[in-house]
Amino acid sequence: SGETVDMMAMSERLTIANMVVEAGAKVGLFPSDSVTRSYLESQGRGKQYIALHPDADATYESTIEIDAAQLEPTVAKPHTVDNIALVKELKGTRIAQVFIGTCTNGRLDDLRIAAGILQGRRRHPYTRLVVAPASKKILLEALAEGYIKTLVESGAAIVPPGCAACQGRIP
Repeated sequence: SGETVDMMAMSERLTIANMVVEAGAKVGLFPSDSVTRSYLESQGRGKQYIALHPDADATYESTIEIDAAQLEPTVAKPHTVDNIALVKELKGTRIAQVFIGTCTNGRLDDLRIAAGILQGRRRHPYTRLVVAPASKKILLEALAEGYIKTLVESGAAIVPPGCAACQGRIP
């Protein structure tokens, strides 16, 4: 919770909720708010909205506070999602493969950002670029918006929507 969460788009919230499970949690949960309601309505599921908030007297085994302003960009290295490094630490590292996709980073926002970065550019000839949209719906939306065309023109291989390279392994 907090100011940062209040400003996050649903796709960003979904990424975090998914990654906490990938890291071993039982569930990743955000309080319901207007962003939640708008998202459900945009998906034709507005009637499913439930106001979900902790009880006023809720107690927690532990809490972790993170100052979002102090976070730095990270990437996952082979071979698990928790094998991460700060992007700045990898400067000069040769990259054999880039993977964009699955339920964590294959949403429309992610494909839009990737297409914007790659517009008019080509991947390095020795780097494989694989893109797996999170779902068929997202694939079709990305096609309609031109993101898939841009990614393919940059040298990306588009694989069927779904898990693709994700092994779904939870520590």
